[in-house]
Amino acid sequence: MSMCRFFPFSLVLLALLAIPVQAVPTNVSTCQTINSGGVYAVNASLYNETATCLSIIASNVDLDCQGNSISSNSTTDPFAIVAGISAGNVNNVTIYNCRIFNFTTGILLRQVSNATVRNNTIWNLTATFSSGIRADTTVNSSTIYNNTIFNATRGIRAETASGYSVYNNQIYHTSNTGIFFSGGLDNNVTNNTIWNATGVGISVSSNENRTYIFNNTIYNITQSGFDSVYAIQANFAFNTTVFSNTVHDIRGDGVKVIGPATSRVNVSYNPISNMSLTGISIDSNSNYATASFNTIRNTSDNSIAVTGGSSYATVANNTILDLTADETYGFY
Repeated sequence: MSMCRFFPFSLVLLALLAIPVQAVPTNVSTCQTINSGGVYAVNASLYNETATCLSIIASNVDLDCQGNSISSNSTTDPFAIVAGISAGNVNNVTIYNCRIFNFTTGILLRQVSNATVRNNTIWNLTATFSSGIRADTTVNSSTIYNNTIFNATRGIRAETASGYSVYNNQIYHTSNTGIFFSGGLDNNVTNNTIWNATGVGISVSSNENRTYIFNNTIYNITQSGFDSVYAIQANFAFNTTVFSNTVHDIRGDGVKVIGPATSRVNVSYNPISNMSLTGISIDSNSNYATASFNTIRNTSDNSIAVTGGSSYATVANNTILDLTADETYGFY
């Protein structure tokens, strides 16, 4: 009888023990260096004019800004948040729910692996070569998603970054490039929207290898003191896949494959319309490019052009519509 009497209590105790205990966050109310792992919550608006506001130099850090702002008023070289150190590697850092403005760079990842940057709004970045989110110096296997970035030179900039996934970001009013990758390996750029910008929507360059650019929407890219205007550019890049992106209203080329070291770029199943120049341009001694199953409509220049000594290009099964300008061709 006593065992039956205590059995329900034992079940309740076991159920309570199974509930995970949430870590109590450490409040962050001033600019500082975070040098130990844990959960941190920004609980006030932060301001720093001359230096980095938050520096994360420890692994296993979860930083929730809780919608609070981090701001500056400098055109020199401050960062809102820096994760990583130049002397070693930092792992497992998450940065989210931050509102960042008036810095040269919003969030910098440096020698960081397995980072997550999500749900941040970053704007009004003041330097000539500012970036909303920047990753450099050997950063690996990280994710950047659901961020909104505007009024910057570049929205997201990643150099020597490998294994990155960049998706579901909203980027507009950039003056150079919406998303820029160079010198990395095995990166994915998917489901981003880039609009009302000047220069280039998405660019991969400088020996970037095996980049997958899929299902992005890019429109209203214009020229303003910028010589080259493209929705998507592969320049000195290898094994790049440009697949199922929606591109329209570009004051230049839709997709540009360029550079003597550029090889094996596959441009397929992209709807491209309303270009002031060429829909797909394969140029400048690039090799083994493929343009297939694209739908190209209303280009002021040729729909698809292979020029400049490019070799072994394959152009097949594309749909070309509404050639209205004089002396334009579906394939040139």
